[in-house]
Amino acid sequence: MSHYLTRIFELLFLPPGLFIILLLMSIIFIKNMKLLKVLLLLQVLLIYSLT
Repeated sequence: MSHYLTRIFELLFLPPGLFIILLLMSIIFIKNMKLLKVLLLLQVLLIYSLT
């Protein structure tokens, strides 16, 4: 059981899982559209650079 929990935390909190969580949080919580577009572009570039 602890192996599964460890694996889930690794997937969520290490890249690229961390960037995907930040991407979802920025879509949900940011109301300023210009700032949202800049953050989305930055996060997509970060995810792309990791692959």
